[in-house]
Parts: sequence; C-alpha cells; structure tokens
Amino acid sequence: MNSKTINYAVIFITGAITLSVELLSSRILKPFFGESLLIWSGILSVTLTGLAIGYYIGGYVTKKYKRLGLIYYTIPSIAGIWLTIINLFYPKFFWILAKTNITVGAYIACATMLFIPLVALSAMNPILVALLRIEDKSTKRGDGGAGAVFFISTIGSVTGVLITAFIFIPNISNYNSVLILSFLLLVISGLYYLKKKGNKLILVLIFLVIILQTYVLFFGYNNHLKGITVKQGEMEWTVQEVYQSFYGSIKIIKIYNKKSKANFKLFLQEGVAQSIVDSEDLSVTGFIYVLEALASGFTEKNSSILCL
Repeated sequence: MNSKTINYAVIFITGAITLSVELLSSRILKPFFGESLLIWSGILSVTLTGLAIGYYIGGYVTKKYKRLGLIYYTIPSIAGIWLTIINLFYPKFFWILAKTNITVGAYIACATMLFIPLVALSAMNPILVALLRIEDKSTKRGDGGAGAVFFISTIGSVTGVLITAFIFIPNISNYNSVLILSFLLLVISGLYYLKKKGNKLILVLIFLVIILQTYVLFFGYNNHLKGITVKQGEMEWTVQEVYQSFYGSIKIIKIYNKKSKANFKLFLQEGVAQSIVDSEDLSVTGFIYVLEALASGFTEKNSSILCL
C-alpha cells in the first residue's frame, strides 16, 4: 500500500471520528443541559468555528513548515489525548458548569468537548492537499487533490454518523465510545512513530495514554458503575443495572430512605429521569395515571390498557 492510499485512509478515518464525536457530544451533554435548541446551537457554532479555524491553521502550516508528513500524523494524537482527558473529567466538570449557569455552561461544555479535536482534525485536510502536491508534480494547474481530499473526508463523516447511530449508541455507552474513538486516533499516530527512526518520546506518551484508555475501558467507569452508592442526608442512591439500547444508556437506580425505610426504583434514560416506582412496582409519578385515565376516556368497554 503506497503512502497516498494510506494518507487517504487516514483522512477518511479522521473524518468519520469528527462527526461521530459531534453526535456523541449531544448525548453526553443532554443529562447536564437538556436536549434543546441551546445544545444544538452550541454544538453547531463550536463545530463550524473549529472547522474554519482548523482549515486556516492547516493552510498556514503548509506555508511555514516543511515536515508536513510528521505534522499530519502527529495531529491525531493531539485530538486523541484531548478527548481522553475530557472524557475522564466531564462527568464532574459539566455538572459544575450546569449548576453555575446553564446557558453559558452549555456553550463552555460544547467548546471544551469539541473545539480542540475539531481544530486539530480539520487542519489535516489542507496539510494533506499540500502533501499530495509535493508527491505529484503534475498538479500545478489543477486543484492539487483538494476535491478528492474533501470528498473522502466527507464520505468518512457520513460513515461515522452511521456507525455511531447503529453500533455505538445501541451497544456501547457514550463514555466508552469516545474512548474507542480517541484510541483509534492514538493508534494512527503511534503506528507512524513506530516506523519512524529517532526520538521515541511521543511514541512513549501515546503508549501510556493507550494503557490508561484500556484500563478505563475494561475496568473503569462503566464496569464499576454498578453497585455505586451515593448518600445525601437520609437518602441513598445505588446503581442496580446499566443497559445500552437504541434509546441510549438506561440505568435502574435504587433509592432508599433511611428515615422512612422506603425503597424506590428510578428509571433513567441518558441521565434523565423517566419514572419512579415503589417497592411494589407501582408508579409514584402522577403522569402515568393521567395517561391511563386519558386512554380510558377514549376507549369504550376496555378491560385492560397498556400505557407506553
């Protein structure tokens, strides 16, 4: 496989990861800031700003630096390390932002999650165009391969959306999905530095981050989540079950009131409370009974009603 094909494969993968991270970020932000125009305006504005700045920086780099291949393959590691760090800290950091100011906090959270990776990955497009012009001396009058680069990158983005929608979201948590994407970015840079002679410091750093990712992925956040108990005053919340579905992450939380000795179960979907039942599995949320009454009012001679 020649270098041109490898470069195209890399831009396809990074294009897929760009849109995948954007889609996953909307689901990550939802439990903290809700799912509204506020979130999507933040995501879209940060995305477009990041892409614009990334394209500009990439073009600037091609004029000022000669070792474009080195820069091209180092950039994925920057995005991968950033996503790993943010993924480890966002559960607490985003909660602080939401409590401070939900509007400002939502935009800061969007920028924290997306800005650096988008700037880094979008800068790869003009750098690859410059690499293609250097490799192919016959492109002096043409587009220098820009059309092909942006075509492949965009097709990669479409692929990323489909993989996220039909594989990641139904089967893997948002937390682990981002870890997998950052792992792929680090592998791209790691393989390049593994073949490259000279200073291996960056390779060692990439290797250490991959070890951290592997630990968290298999032994960390989601695996030890079951059984965690949070106490506040007379109340205790314990995670009993965690599921993945097309509806996102589903958790069953046991709530125990030490004073009244009462037990409840809370149904969470993507971090948002959907219903609560008591120890006899009877709903304690009033809207369930409202739905049942409405169904009864529109149905004649019913013996039973299923409320979904």
